[in-house]
Amino acid sequence: MAEYVFLCLFCAVLVLVSSGCWRFISGARNPDAAVRKEARRKALIAAGCFLGAVSLLVVAPSMYEQIDLRLGDAGRYATRNDRTIELHPSKITFQVPQSWLDWDKQFHNNFHLSHRELRRVRIGHGKWDSEYAAVVNASLPFEECAAHVGGEGWGWQGVSLGDLQVRAYISQLSSEEVLSRVKKQGFAVAQGVAARQSGFAQGEKAGFSASSEQNWQHGKITYPPWYGDYGGPAPIDFYVKDGGKYRLVLVFMGWGLSGEAASILNSVVVPAGEAMTD
Repeated sequence: MAEYVFLCLFCAVLVLVSSGCWRFISGARNPDAAVRKEARRKALIAAGCFLGAVSLLVVAPSMYEQIDLRLGDAGRYATRNDRTIELHPSKITFQVPQSWLDWDKQFHNNFHLSHRELRRVRIGHGKWDSEYAAVVNASLPFEECAAHVGGEGWGWQGVSLGDLQVRAYISQLSSEEVLSRVKKQGFAVAQGVAARQSGFAQGEKAGFSASSEQNWQHGKITYPPWYGDYGGPAPIDFYVKDGGKYRLVLVFMGWGLSGEAASILNSVVVPAGEAMTD
């Protein structure tokens, strides 16, 4: 949203500058000395306004980001030691596939762990990730997201449609509240996505299911995005562990390689002081 605002401001400044230049040139050519003097005075004022506007366009994005970073900061973030991601303030850990580290070494765009980095991936861009973010953000408060990691970049930095993106939330909601929000708010957004589809996906419905799997409560949303020449059922899986001071919610968006999601779930370690009941 901010990018569109600044683009509109830039266009407005460009129009005003063009108009001012035309008026100055017309006034400077006027045979009346008083008119030429007034044109020069207005040109100086316009130049000052232009420099001020340019300065605002340069400074405003940084100011917006700093203000935006202060919104909804619930103290959630993560740190990484090799494959291990530690979620704060809970100290719960999980491990990511080695291939994700290999991607990071080359592209540096698939681990989002600090509050600043998380705010930058709050919404999605482009195909698949836009809808993923809309559904997930409707389901869970983003300020409780402690990590966003994936097999490749997110949004415009993504390069395939089959990668797996994962968000880890340290939530104060109960597991019942989490699954209720997924079933109501998140599923409602998925239904809206399904209703807007055309082509081969026209008339296809979004789906929701809930189950218990080992030590996890599992909610799953699917919906049928179609992008003109390709598409398919998009899966979002919400896994919740309940008990203790916090609830851990792992959100899997997409497919990934065989076994990737299961390996992450099986790698979760809850410290004794944060023990969670099943």
